[in-house]
Amino acid sequence: MKRLKFLFAALVILALLTASIVFPGGNFHFSGAISEKAVVAGDTLSTDWLKAEVEAWQHLYQRALKQGLSAQEMRFRKGLTGEKLDFLHYDISAHIFPADGYFDGTTKIVLQSEAEGVTSLALYLDEAQVEYVRLGQTDASFSTTIDTMFGYGELDITLPRPLNTDEVDTLIIKYTATAPEYDRRIGAMITPKVTYFLWNAWYPRRRYEPLVRDRTTAAVHITVPSQQVAVTSGVLKQVSNHPDGSLTYHWEVDFPALSYPLVVAPFDKASRPYHDIYVEEYIFPGDDIYTDTALNLTLDILDFYSSIYLPYLYPKFAVVEIDEAYGGGNAPQSLSCLWEPFFWTSPLGLDRVHILAHEVAHQWWGHVVTFQDIFAGGAWQNEGFAEYSSILYIEHFLGKEAMRDWLERNASRYLDMLFWDDLSGTIDKPIASPEVLETDAYGVIVYCKGSWILHMLRYVLGDSTFLNALSTYAQNYYLGSATVPDFQNVCETVSGRDLDWFFAEWLYDKGASWYWLEDYYRLEADSTWSVKVKLYEDKPFAMPIDITFYFADHDTTLQVWMDSSPAEHTFHFDTKPDSIKLDRDGWILKRGIIHNFPINSLIVNTFSDSEAVLSWRQNAVGEVGGYNIYRSITPGGAYVRLNTTPVMDTTYQDTTLVPGGTYYWVITAVDKVDTTFESNYSNEKSNAPWIVYDDGRSDSFNRVSSGMMGAVRFTPDTYPVKLMGARFFIYEKPLTYPWGSPYLEVRVWDDDGKDGAPGTLLVDPIELAPDVDHAWFEVDLSQYEIEITSGDFYIGWRDMGRNLKIGNDN
Repeated sequence: MKRLKFLFAALVILALLTASIVFPGGNFHFSGAISEKAVVAGDTLSTDWLKAEVEAWQHLYQRALKQGLSAQEMRFRKGLTGEKLDFLHYDISAHIFPADGYFDGTTKIVLQSEAEGVTSLALYLDEAQVEYVRLGQTDASFSTTIDTMFGYGELDITLPRPLNTDEVDTLIIKYTATAPEYDRRIGAMITPKVTYFLWNAWYPRRRYEPLVRDRTTAAVHITVPSQQVAVTSGVLKQVSNHPDGSLTYHWEVDFPALSYPLVVAPFDKASRPYHDIYVEEYIFPGDDIYTDTALNLTLDILDFYSSIYLPYLYPKFAVVEIDEAYGGGNAPQSLSCLWEPFFWTSPLGLDRVHILAHEVAHQWWGHVVTFQDIFAGGAWQNEGFAEYSSILYIEHFLGKEAMRDWLERNASRYLDMLFWDDLSGTIDKPIASPEVLETDAYGVIVYCKGSWILHMLRYVLGDSTFLNALSTYAQNYYLGSATVPDFQNVCETVSGRDLDWFFAEWLYDKGASWYWLEDYYRLEADSTWSVKVKLYEDKPFAMPIDITFYFADHDTTLQVWMDSSPAEHTFHFDTKPDSIKLDRDGWILKRGIIHNFPINSLIVNTFSDSEAVLSWRQNAVGEVGGYNIYRSITPGGAYVRLNTTPVMDTTYQDTTLVPGGTYYWVITAVDKVDTTFESNYSNEKSNAPWIVYDDGRSDSFNRVSSGMMGAVRFTPDTYPVKLMGARFFIYEKPLTYPWGSPYLEVRVWDDDGKDGAPGTLLVDPIELAPDVDHAWFEVDLSQYEIEITSGDFYIGWRDMGRNLKIGNDN
């Protein structure tokens, strides 16, 4: 036997050969403005974008907690001073000095008292030096505090006189402010290149209170140096020129809004008519190459959401470019602010379509309807809804496969987190709990799992009812706030169904299930087939689920209800299905599906010419009534059953071999309740000869670094031969890998590399997850039709980054 080192000493591996001379071989449809459908490869904006939004939400959460109340107290306690005043209108003036990094501001707030004798209030105002506070023309006393950890500023005001019920007056605050120090990424920056205030309190505004979400109108007046453009929500009414060359942009927000962003930069502007308003784009000079495409895409997104939810509400819509430091996107009312990289390549890449569609969706989910209680699923009502809306748009614009691709990305992020939660038990949280805002996994729970919750709700309700429920929800809470129970009530009213079970599992509980599937078959006296399907879960979730049966010329999908484990269902068909699949169309968020059958772990060892020992692994989940053993003298059958009653062990000794004969074995499992139901045949194994390299010394183990490979060279004794399988000795199974995730990549090479080294791959790399420890693991290669007609070949492996310990013969 020849041997050649390839990165490491020869791997303890066996190659099974047969000599061929001996063994013969819900798409949505809407007519939009986009004709270009290209998807840009290598588009990877989404990760940074998500981080930026997550940080912004946690910033809001920290503000709420700093008010000195626990999450539970804040949800139910009334009596905060701010709740006694209704904010009716803001008049905000700011003079920006970009070169010096500060601005002067004056804010007037029209207030109406909702109680007798209101004497104080507290406002957010970040990094500001307040010159004065007045109620009407009378000075008020005040104090400011800055949270040094988070940079949050608060302005506490004592009014010069009490305000009584229904009394209206104007509060005036004059101040000078800089950009808060806590983080540019949540939108606070003053530089010559760009000024933007997205999430911070750059003007005095009401403190967050979970049960009161004030919306107000506003007039916003922003003075900037010449060549700079100031953009905020609402409609630009006028631009005033001043002797020093500065400009004042006068914006009117004549609709009820939750907050007012500000972006200032030397923008170029483009616009398109959209019904009776304009869609605009404000971009940095030189970033206009894709402006037409981006505007057309924006029009199409607005049209799509208007068709399935409610018509777009606001008097303009603008896409505004912001500094790359922000790292993502943000969606105030009537505009979307997106970081620079979005504008540098075609917006028709999947990631960019997703980001824009997500941010535009906030005009409905966050503005037409916003959350009422951040501590009870409020973030999901905004972000989960916007995320799934973007997925609906991806389905409409790029098709179902693109939609599934994005859903799988979201599922992978959430399920990867669940692996680490399995180890600590402290990461995953229910999406409608206060704790979700404190976990490091907030983003993947609210956005990724949150989108899947709506996808599953769509499956439960059906497309038409689901979209009707969303539209009704938007109508019922139009320009208002809602809770998760409010949304549940709408869904139940529209569908006529009780959905307590769904919301209890997916909103108020955590996690996702593994599914195990067992399928048994029985030929009936009338030549029809009965199929028994058993489903198991590790964490029972009551859900409908699709089972698809595949036949030679068609397939049939049937929905079953699973509310226990195991759940058993029997079906009847004229012909035997070729195969079955659970949740073919990917409607359910799950950790994985494991098909217990056909058994694929059968191994045959021969110790003499007249004896073979069969062994196989018992499934980790599920119960069988035993096993049947079949044998043939030709590959693929016809098989003869050897046992008269089911074998209860996972080994079987066949002592009836004729010396020198070649045999082929398969096994089946039988149902525990009715042994006349039998699984399909397992993998076939033979007593065909193995090529084994062994130098007679003891074995040890070694590692190949992540991404590197090891291989063993084999020389057949005769040609041609067909490669049937290979065995690897796993010295130690990796501990740190998600259950079922591949960690071993098997490869087969020809010897046509330099000086006989591994060269051409004879089969695409095979990714596997062997569930063995300090034992042999067999890889079935018979299906790949690998034939060696001359020379040598190599079998080897690649460690997929899991510190795999494969046996090496040292």
